[in-house]
Amino acid sequence: MRGIGRGAAIAYFALALAAPVQEARCDSVTLKDGTELECRVVGYDAGLFVISSADIVTNLPAASVNKISFSAGPDGRGQSRRGAGAEPGKQLEVNELEWVKTAVAQPKANDISPRAILANRVDLAGRLVKIEVQARSDIEQVTADIYAVRFWDGSADVRAVFTKDALEYMQKIPGGRMHGRQKSFDLYAVVMSDRMKRDLLDDIWRAGDILLIGRTAKKEAGGKTAYSW
Repeated sequence: MRGIGRGAAIAYFALALAAPVQEARCDSVTLKDGTELECRVVGYDAGLFVISSADIVTNLPAASVNKISFSAGPDGRGQSRRGAGAEPGKQLEVNELEWVKTAVAQPKANDISPRAILANRVDLAGRLVKIEVQARSDIEQVTADIYAVRFWDGSADVRAVFTKDALEYMQKIPGGRMHGRQKSFDLYAVVMSDRMKRDLLDDIWRAGDILLIGRTAKKEAGGKTAYSW
């Protein structure tokens, strides 16, 4: 399935939305030109939202989207869930997830660009990486515990998630795309497979591509490395 431009996407969805919506869940997508689409967001890949409406599935470029509002699930709650082993009312501790423990036990993080992460997501799944960023998108609160941002690398668009303990530091990274030379920020992260994403969220595309785990790396007794904010 090929991606389509914004103008084509709007025309396509204008026809699709003319028919009664068949989906059990209906989300609201607002494009940057103000157009609002009532449909179901079912996936995300390589800068494209996969959207379903009136039994028609197509791709919508993320660059054309301003905002997405997600409907509640069948039980009246959102579709997100807490991490594996988390108790109700307790903050999600990502460092307790087994695949995070395995990643931070790796001898060294791979220095890599956001573009390279997108190009090698399958091979890099579960790997500890270090990325350098200069700017971010607006911070989105996905659940009570989880936040998300996007980092740009030319035409590449990497979605990263992080927990509340990283929020203060993430707010220090300038918002908006890069314009000229800016200060760089180093971040450590784990590249996630779909299985890993499900430990964070039911809608795996909302979990993005990487889980941020810290900005500093410190050697501890026994040779282990601790990552923190």
